[in-house]
Parts: sequence; C-alpha cells; structure tokens
Amino acid sequence: VGDFTISQWVWANSTTLPNYASTFAVDNSAGSNGSFQHTVYDGQWRMHTNQTRVFGDIEAQRWTHLVTVFETGTARPYLDGVLVLTSTIPTGSLNNFELYKMGVNRAGSTYFEGMIDKVQ
Repeated sequence: VGDFTISQWVWANSTTLPNYASTFAVDNSAGSNGSFQHTVYDGQWRMHTNQTRVFGDIEAQRWTHLVTVFETGTARPYLDGVLVLTSTIPTGSLNNFELYKMGVNRAGSTYFEGMIDKVQ
C-alpha cells in the first residue's frame, strides 16, 4: 500500500464507550502491523496499529474530525485539524487494504456507539 489518508467525522454517544470500539478498521488482525484502526480506549480517540497513538479525549455528543495521514513511512494523526504527533510506521506495515470496516473493531467484536459521517 502506498501513501494514503483516512478522514472521518465521528460522534460518540458517551465518553464511556467500550474499549476498542472502532470507527474505522482495516483487516481482521487485531494488534498486527499490517492493519490499523481509529478506535476508542479509556475515553480517548486513538489510532492503533501494533502500537497506540492518542488523538485526544472524547467529547460526548459532539462531532469530531479524525484524520490519519500515512506517508513515506510515517503516520500523522490529526484531531479537529490539529496535528497530534508524527510517528514512524515499520516497513511493510499496512500492506492489506482489501478489507475495511466501519463501526466495529478489527476483530469484529466491539461496536462503536455513535455516528460516523463523511469517510474519505
């Protein structure tokens, strides 16, 4: 997979959503380098590969814009247009984009409680 960006607007019903409730997930392999997800954990928006990167705290019943840019071996997550951090992604990561899911985690076991809009 080459360079790409995932952008989505999300609305969480509460700040106490189940851990790993995902708004966008790629592949079926939880914790794998070759997959990733925009997810909820401990009241925070996070981007998971085999590592965790925090976007920021969830604000319930409010639209939030999550964006992750994958470019030339780096991941850059943005929360409401603000760059959160820049991190290195291991070589060969994110090599399967044939299967993606919205509203459920990579394992297919935890569902997002809220709304998802304008996924690009």
